Amino acid sequence: RTDITELNDVIDSIDSMKEALKESLIKNWNMEQTKREQIAALAHDIKTPLTVIRGNTELLSLTELADRQKDFVNYSLNNIDRVELLLKNLSELNKGKNIDRDLHEVLATDKFITQISEEIKALAIAKRRNIDIINKLYANIYINVNIDLLNRAVMNIVSNAINYSKKDTDIEVNFSIEDDKFLIKCIDKGKGFNKEELKKAKEQFYRGDKSRSNTEHSGLGLSIADDIVSSFGGELRLENNIDVGASVSILIPIADI
Repeated sequence: RTDITELNDVIDSIDSMKEALKESLIKNWNMEQTKREQIAALAHDIKTPLTVIRGNTELLSLTELADRQKDFVNYSLNNIDRVELLLKNLSELNKGKNIDRDLHEVLATDKFITQISEEIKALAIAKRRNIDIINKLYANIYINVNIDLLNRAVMNIVSNAINYSKKDTDIEVNFSIEDDKFLIKCIDKGKGFNKEELKKAKEQFYRGDKSRSNTEHSGLGLSIADDIVSSFGGELRLENNIDVGASVSILIPIADI
């Protein structure tokens, strides 16, 4: 303290700010710890039913099946592998370890479109939804990405569209070029985004208006997709359609080869 009133006021203000900052940091730290514990518990709880699903699916694969039934079993096993990898990545991320995103490669879009189309079809069958896949590219182009991470981003977006649109409506996924960038666009016929969702839907754990969907979701799908796309130097864009529903677009720079 000093004998100068103005200086004392400044010191008091700094002390108040310091205490407020301390309380804010403690609160944020506690919230972050709670979030980490919830994620760890969720990842742990998923492993048990996933093990049961894998075991039964593998047993089913050993029985006599028609060719189409074998396809369904293989879809299931492939996606079980993906879920186990996602759980591993989630656990590592939750512990503060970064998922390795340096393993980018120059990828031909025809290879990617073929692979992701199979995954989308499998998801459509499982969810009993019609998803139209439209390739508007007239020539093969190249992008610098990690194909597994890009697959994750697209599947998160498609899953989000399924959750937020009515079961009797179609979903469209198309591939094209826009402004010299590779465009992946998922269009649904749900209620679209409200103003708040357009601003916050890409934030981690943001769930928006639950009345738009009768399904529970984590609020991670668009956040993960945005993080992945950003790591490629790309952009995740949210829009409302002119007529009805919403569209989520991934734009990725075309690679120089």
